[in-house]
Amino acid sequence: AAGSRNSSSSYNSLQTSLKKRFSHGGLVSVAYTWANLMSNTDSVTQFLEGGNTYAGTVQNNNNLAGEWSLSSSDYPHSATSGYGVDLPFGSQQRFLANVHGPLKVLVSGWRANGLTSFRSGTPLGILAAPNDLSTYFGAGGYYQNGVGQGTIRPNVVPGCKKLPSGSAHDRVNAGAWFNTACFVSPGQFAFGNE
Repeated sequence: AAGSRNSSSSYNSLQTSLKKRFSHGGLVSVAYTWANLMSNTDSVTQFLEGGNTYAGTVQNNNNLAGEWSLSSSDYPHSATSGYGVDLPFGSQQRFLANVHGPLKVLVSGWRANGLTSFRSGTPLGILAAPNDLSTYFGAGGYYQNGVGQGTIRPNVVPGCKKLPSGSAHDRVNAGAWFNTACFVSPGQFAFGNE
């Protein structure tokens, strides 16, 4: 069919969970997932996600092998804990155990619950300034009002260390989360290799 795309993705994960019930109606549940999501496309509806501001769009539909990378939806680590405890009032509880009628229905069976989630961040998509391929020929996206709205990725300088040394706090405080010198424009009629 016209406009069809033969894209693929690969998801691998290790998932583990633990659940403990306590004698007085308490419950603790912990789950952890270690995962990797690779893809050569992140969206078939990129026009809904902001066009040129969305780093996960395909820049060259004729070379999907060049698009294979971590997905923008890759979350390597995810931990979730759920917990709850039955409140000690109402039928068969410490307080108001002998309550009857509508009041029994109203005060019995309540539980306090909580959910806490921790998840690592997603990959950072690096974009280059629009070039002629994206502006005039719609590479990496779509047209809006006759102007291409695509994304072009930069080229990576061979042998360049993308991540500066130091802790995450040091890099943020220095204003250099990554080494910008490692990325250069691919030129007006070229696709980037990042």
